[in-house]
Amino acid sequence: MLTENEKRKSKELEQKSYEFLKKLYFTVDGFTLQHADMNEIGKDLYLSREEIDRITTTLFEEGKVKCYNGTTIDITFSGVMHIETNENDSLIEQKKIERMAYLINLYRKTEGNIRVPCYYTELGFDKDQSIQIVTFLCDARLIDFKSSRVNLTQLGKDAVEKANSDKLEFNDAFEPVINLNIGQLINSQVMANSPGGSQVMNIVSYQYDLDEISHITNRLKEILTGFTVSEEEKQLILDIVKKIDKEILKEKPNRAKIKEYFCSFLTHIAGAAAYTYLCNIAPELINRIKELISISG
Repeated sequence: MLTENEKRKSKELEQKSYEFLKKLYFTVDGFTLQHADMNEIGKDLYLSREEIDRITTTLFEEGKVKCYNGTTIDITFSGVMHIETNENDSLIEQKKIERMAYLINLYRKTEGNIRVPCYYTELGFDKDQSIQIVTFLCDARLIDFKSSRVNLTQLGKDAVEKANSDKLEFNDAFEPVINLNIGQLINSQVMANSPGGSQVMNIVSYQYDLDEISHITNRLKEILTGFTVSEEEKQLILDIVKKIDKEILKEKPNRAKIKEYFCSFLTHIAGAAAYTYLCNIAPELINRIKELISISG
């Protein structure tokens, strides 16, 4: 049982951690590939060295930041979503508009075909904006990116179609506003301003659920089946994947076990040719597995 003083200190740490994460978010403009200096952020918030260490450790353990060399820090997709879910800010709203507009432009250009790629800079935004948008949408599993080309995932295709129902013939003035709490909510609300008034519709999000786990294992089996390696090594890897499949088919799947199997999978392939192969063929898959391992619950 915590004392009142301990509860107060815990609450203070929670609040300071949030303020630190928010400061980091706006420092890097919500971009997960942009580095920041944790000491400078702490200095701006009048935090002591001890407080900075405690806060960054907490945020790292929660999967909201990545830390390097004791000073450099990045915000993660989980951290971005935490801030964007809790903050009401014009910059964040503009980002949501741009992401959905990019996704819709990609849908239009490819006519909704998930197998048709196009150059990531050909969708109405400059290079720097495109890189930020593409990074977010890849993290959200809405698009795939490879060799300067992007294409819709099935999730991205479904998101556009569900957001816009049967009204895909929008004019150039169409500006959707999307509250995309991916990874946290099962259904988000999409408010689209179109000629004829406002509409509120649902959009499917890709969170840590059993459908996603099944998608990941199927993709892994598909990729690894064609990987040139000894049958013994391939079978060892696929056996771990099959354990995950078996667990999610149970009436009450044990998420802790699923995490354990994914950890075992990454540990087994670490440093091996299979890891390099997967990082080259499907880097987003490896990154998502790492994210799933870090999600609590």
